[in-house]
Amino acid sequence: MNIIKGDLGEKLYHKKFHLDVSLSIGMENHQLIEKIATQDFDEKRKKSPDVPILISEPPIYPNSKKCCDNAFKNDKKYLQKLLKDKIAKELRIDPNELDHIKVVLFDYTTWLHKVNIIDKIEKYQHSKIMLFIVGTYWFQNWISRVKRLPKDKKIKYPENIRIIKWDLFADLLNLSDDNRKRLKEIIKLTRLRDLETLRKINEQNNYKLHILKKSKTRKKRAKNNLDAFLKKI
Repeated sequence: MNIIKGDLGEKLYHKKFHLDVSLSIGMENHQLIEKIATQDFDEKRKKSPDVPILISEPPIYPNSKKCCDNAFKNDKKYLQKLLKDKIAKELRIDPNELDHIKVVLFDYTTWLHKVNIIDKIEKYQHSKIMLFIVGTYWFQNWISRVKRLPKDKKIKYPENIRIIKWDLFADLLNLSDDNRKRLKEIIKLTRLRDLETLRKINEQNNYKLHILKKSKTRKKRAKNNLDAFLKKI
């Protein structure tokens, strides 16, 4: 490392490796949260057939690299069932007005800057999609667990989008005590920037994620089509 630092110079070295570490932490963080959430869904589905399969890294649109972190098809109005009185009030969502929602997306991020938020919204927003952007690094001076959407003409369906803190995400999914503790530990390690420990935990956790198979019959100029995604999920 000292040789690299000498070649790059002090300022460029810290800038480059700070970015590299942040990206690596984000990747480990995402994968671990996906595993925790998937396991929780699987455990609940054994007790109730109403619980959908939680998909990881689903290709939302044909012929596109747009992949959020987790998604489930809103069969049997599962989102509405998750939105209990207190949570619905905190999120300012009326469960009775969600019949149009066909898919629920979760995207995890440590960076809640406007530029990043708008980028995610542009990628995933749809009239039939409910998007939850989950902040895994929440500034301690933010009192609310729901962050206001930035004002931008690019946001077409603000009523379908929420930026929420990680513990509100846990409350929404009603994570089990064990899975909630595991999530809390991942958030703590992320805040401490402990990449080594995150990697070790990720390597030890081999829980199988549910991945959609890629279609072999994609058309080169296929338009964004939610129906195609719905048939696969």
